[in-house]
Amino acid sequence: MEWWAEIEPKVFNVTKARMKKALANTFPDIFYTSQIQTIKESDFPCVYIHMVDSYEMGEDTERLTINAVNATFQCETYTNTDQDDCVAIMSAMISQLKKMRFSIAGFPSYSSNGNVFRGVVRARRVIGANDDKSLAP
Repeated sequence: MEWWAEIEPKVFNVTKARMKKALANTFPDIFYTSQIQTIKESDFPCVYIHMVDSYEMGEDTERLTINAVNATFQCETYTNTDQDDCVAIMSAMISQLKKMRFSIAGFPSYSSNGNVFRGVVRARRVIGANDDKSLAP
């Protein structure tokens, strides 16, 4: 598999592992997904992390390889309790993204349909072909 095809699962897995550890006491049963799907009642609270609107950078004259990707992730949190829980989970997610050297592209926005609270943020960073694949300390 090409290195750039591993960006989305790597960011998802690192973020999930770090968030699970950080939120173990307050939210031990968070459902994490990178798949587009319908969230069921049993899936709350939920974290959705997905790579969107990313593009190639650092092209050489031959243009035969991908040297870097400006990776953008849309990160969403869902709760069926209250907005404060949604904000707390989002805060933990942003903290982990910052540790991986992502920039936050617009602070989180929150909405509710009355029963479900949703937070959305986008984060981006350039990841090069030779970058440390752990993404951060």
